[in-house]
Formats: sequence, C-alpha cells, structure tokens
Amino acid sequence: MTRLHDVLAEIADEVPAMDLADRAITRHRRRRRITVALTATATVTVALLGVGVGTALSPLPRFRESPITAASQAEPYWWEIKSVPLPDRGAAQVRYAYLGSCAGGAATPDCKGGWRVVTQDGRTYDVVQANGDSAVDTGPLAITPDGRTMAYYNRQKQAFEVRDLKSGKVLTAPLKVLPRQLQGDVFLRLSGNGRYLAFAAFSGGNEPGALVDMHNGRVTTLPADWMPVSVGDDGTVPVANWWDMSSRIRLVSPAGRGRKVTIPEYGQNFSPLAPDGHTMAMVGKATGSGPSWKDSTLLPFDAVTGEIGNRVTVRGLPEGTGASKLGAWLNDTEVTALVRRVDGMGGRPGAKSPEVLYAVDIRTGHARPLATYRPPGLTAALFLPGVVY
Repeated sequence: MTRLHDVLAEIADEVPAMDLADRAITRHRRRRRITVALTATATVTVALLGVGVGTALSPLPRFRESPITAASQAEPYWWEIKSVPLPDRGAAQVRYAYLGSCAGGAATPDCKGGWRVVTQDGRTYDVVQANGDSAVDTGPLAITPDGRTMAYYNRQKQAFEVRDLKSGKVLTAPLKVLPRQLQGDVFLRLSGNGRYLAFAAFSGGNEPGALVDMHNGRVTTLPADWMPVSVGDDGTVPVANWWDMSSRIRLVSPAGRGRKVTIPEYGQNFSPLAPDGHTMAMVGKATGSGPSWKDSTLLPFDAVTGEIGNRVTVRGLPEGTGASKLGAWLNDTEVTALVRRVDGMGGRPGAKSPEVLYAVDIRTGHARPLATYRPPGLTAALFLPGVVY
C-alpha cells in the first residue's frame, strides 16, 4: 500500500457534505436494515497488499456485462455493514480487504475505523489485531494472493506479525517498529508463501527498509527511500525509486543486491516480478504534472538488464475507464490490472464505481475481464489481494 494518509484524505473527500447530512437524518428516522451483497470472489494481491511471484490464482467468477458503470441503489456506509472480530483461527480465505474511515461527519459515536476483510464464505471481519484507535492510527496490511495468510502491524508489540488465518499460527518479526515510523508513506509486502516480509517507510528519517525471513528471523537491509514493490517466494524484492522524469529498479534478496537499472519514464505504479524472474511493467505515461494512469498504457521492461519493451495501450476497456494499478501475473505474458472509471464516480453523488480486474497481455495490450469488485460501503477504500498499491 502507498500513502495511507493520502488514501484517508481521499475517502473524506468522496462523500459530499449534503449527502452525509441527508443520510444521517434518514438513518435517525428509520430502523437500520442493511443487506450487503458481496460479489467479489477473486483471490489475487497488497499493499498495501503483498504479491508473490508466480502464484496461481483461484478460479474467478463469471464476468457481468458493463459492471463498471453500475451504481448501487442502497449503498451503506461501511460501519453499517455487520461484522465481527477476526477469530484466532478457522477463518476462510480472504476475498478482499477494505480500510474504513470515520471522516465526513456522519459516523456513529463509536466508529473507530480500520481494516476489515471479507472472506470467501461471505463473512466480514474486523482485523482487531491490526487496528489502532482510528484509521489514522492503523498500520499497513498485506495479504497473500491465495488469501490464506495476512501480515499486519501489532501496536502493542510494536512489531509486524504474519498470521495463518486457518490454523491461527502467528509469527512475529524480530524488528521493533515504532508507531512514528508509520506516519509517512508506508509499504508492507508479503511473499505468496508467507515466508518473507518486506517493510519500508518514507517518514523523512532516511531509514532503510527491511526484508525478513519469518522462518529463521534473518533480516536483510533494503536501501533507504526505495519502495519495495513485491516479494517473491525466494525472497527477491524489486525495489523502485523515481527522480525527475525517470525511475530506477534494482533487485534485492538475501543473497545480495543486483545492479540499478534506469527506466526512462517517471512512475510509481509497477507490477511485481513476472514468473520469469526479470520482467516487470509500469502503468501510465508521465505528464508534466507527474505520472498518469488515465491513458491506460503499459510499459514492460527487464528489471535485470534494463531493456525497455514496447509500450502498449490496453484494449477492450469500457469507455471512460483506465488501468490504474497492476497486480499478480497469470503467466509470463499476462498481468492483472485494476480498472477504474477515470472520474471515479458510480453514477450518483457519493457513490464510487465498481472496480474491475482484467488480465492484460503485455505484448498486445489485449484485456479480458476477470472479476468485479464493488466498494464495500461509503468512506471505505478497497484493497484487492494481488494488486500492488
């Protein structure tokens, strides 16, 4: 996940003040009756969600026509959705996660905000192990592409934990992380097999990041001010840095660091490493004001040699939409892409449009839809396992 504080600010801006007031009055006059239909059934990654290299994806539901323009007629606030605390063991695989904020003025007095996950069996859980007193105090979350394992920041222990949702087994990283280190841009990545954890924070202190082998406790230092993009099952971490109108990539692993390669494009939205161990891609083309994903182009490149591939335009998307984030690879040539409406709206004030996951061929730009996700209530930010945030 990138820029947690910016995400919270965006959430606060999503719902107009008049809409918030109207809903608060209506909610006071009527009995709460919320029925939530959870249609997202793909399991693919985080960060703030962690991404594993070459991890197979679970079967995806049948795609529905024109879902990206549909708007919910009774969209609740996220805190109106029934939930229970995440159990110590026995939880099903995660479909998706969302970060709820109490900003906007319509929240109930007991609203705290924080992480929730929705599992394959349709249950909604509060990740109490990861949540602080509010969404602002909540640290990052990472989920493996198969939805079986989760990493989060435990404020009481001041350390990251990796939890197997079914067995309840918890591993604690041998690193103390102070809450102040989570105030800037925070990145948490988890390998697909749950063994490796990568963490970095751009908090102004020029502090290096860390790669942790959760099996033996070995810690490998990541370069300061470089963003870990993902973690492979072998511990390989592509890290990215950007400057002026270019980006730099290098591979870091417990065995050492690879050489820096320069990509002649400014960008911050990258894919993880492909199954071949060297191909990556970035989305969008830089403009005078910074990177832009609205042109729906992909630029593949070699993270080892620095060789630049041909930029392709993503084809087959609904009008008014664009590929905004990249995620897990389906094979050596197809990468998943999160597609959103360019205006971000869902057809009525305060409603966000559904987000659709596509498979995109980096050679041709051909896109095919995989699954549709509807934002789980107002003032909540959706995070899909498999997508690099």
